[in-house]
Amino acid sequence: MKFIFSLIAMIMLTESCKSTIETPTSLQKQVEAESLPSGTYKINTLQGYSNSMKKAKITFNSDGTISGSTGCNCMFGNYRIDGNTITFKGIGASKKYCPEVSKSERLLLKALNSTTNFSIGDNMLTLSNVDGLLIKAVPVGGASEQKKISEHYYTTSVSYKALGRGYFEFIEVSEDKVSIASDANLKDIKTYKSTNKKDWASVEAMIKSVNLSNLNNLKAPTNKRLYDGAASATLTIRTGDMIVTSSAFDHEHPPKEIEALVNKVLSIKENSTKE
Repeated sequence: MKFIFSLIAMIMLTESCKSTIETPTSLQKQVEAESLPSGTYKINTLQGYSNSMKKAKITFNSDGTISGSTGCNCMFGNYRIDGNTITFKGIGASKKYCPEVSKSERLLLKALNSTTNFSIGDNMLTLSNVDGLLIKAVPVGGASEQKKISEHYYTTSVSYKALGRGYFEFIEVSEDKVSIASDANLKDIKTYKSTNKKDWASVEAMIKSVNLSNLNNLKAPTNKRLYDGAASATLTIRTGDMIVTSSAFDHEHPPKEIEALVNKVLSIKENSTKE
């Protein structure tokens, strides 16, 4: 009899333990998702900088990358979240010189590199470390504005520009169109239909294979532009709100790292003008 009572007690205890094990509900999952950085935030407070941060913003992309603006240069890098801790890796920016924001830009990049924690509350994203507050930022608009930004600002394109004595060529390739101009003032731009889907898939794959942080440091294989007046060219890649331009090279003789992409852009231009 004691054995039966003991068995019944064990079963009741087991069932009781089971009842206390809860699985995340859809509401809990929604709350967790809303507690993670997502989308674009305008930076309005930066530790060590008292002036207004007018144009600085940061976007947390779903693939673990960030993009944004320091107020002058395009910013890029990666982030990783574990609980309420966050780490940024490979943080960098393009090289345009803007003396009016050079201090805030330097402090912003330093702050991101030293961030260890985040919190979201009262419509505010806060980044901090053991020494205290580093950055405060507010979401940019609602869902409709975020979609507008995504569709009209955070786009991907590749442009090729060549300039020589009496010669100018500009080609910009995006998913929606191909734009071509032969005047340096870009007053007469001819626009052609959307890029072929297969070609655009190739362009996107090539962009992903390029080390954007090193694009402006690539070494040109030839230097005729320096001696005999050959046309000089550059390649500009825009992905998200990051815009990076390569170092100069001889027209149609790009560094090997971007050779396939340059040739693809020139090929798309030729095919577009034939149609």
